[in-house]
Amino acid sequence: MGLFVFQNDRFDGGSSTGIRQFDLGLRWNLIEKADGWIPSFAIQGRLKVHEARDEYRLEDMKPTAILTIQHQLHSQWVWTNNLGIDYSRDTSAPTHLWVTNLGYSLNDTWGTFIEAYGFEQAGRDSQFVDLGVSYLANNNLQWDIFAGGGKNFGVEDRFISFGVSWRVSVLDRNPVR
Repeated sequence: MGLFVFQNDRFDGGSSTGIRQFDLGLRWNLIEKADGWIPSFAIQGRLKVHEARDEYRLEDMKPTAILTIQHQLHSQWVWTNNLGIDYSRDTSAPTHLWVTNLGYSLNDTWGTFIEAYGFEQAGRDSQFVDLGVSYLANNNLQWDIFAGGGKNFGVEDRFISFGVSWRVSVLDRNPVR
């Protein structure tokens, strides 16, 4: 798995634009499909390998570990929770993270979601809420757009994000449709 974040920050006195994060990682599905009361479980590990801009550059590589729990509430409703730990660029203290996401499938390709998430590091925290839509182009490619806001370590924050997800499977049981 790979992840990169292109970011544009605007603040009093200037702005910063560039690739903020580039991660490589793996995801292991322990229980692949939710069944009744039994949720699906996955473990994800990533390593931040490079920050392109000086404002975002890491001194060395940093790890992230996430546990994902997903419940199929109904044929169209999915509830996903993530709990994790991340080592950030500015301190050796870990950041604890959480996400809860409620998704609704409009049809086989379109979906919508609402999520709340946050971070805690050394007694300081941030919380966010966002809404979005997703489009599943095929079994391995998804596009999404979402907008939201929250408190980012005490500072009001609003955002609009666009995402692209491409799944690569070592044991590909779901060929591209």
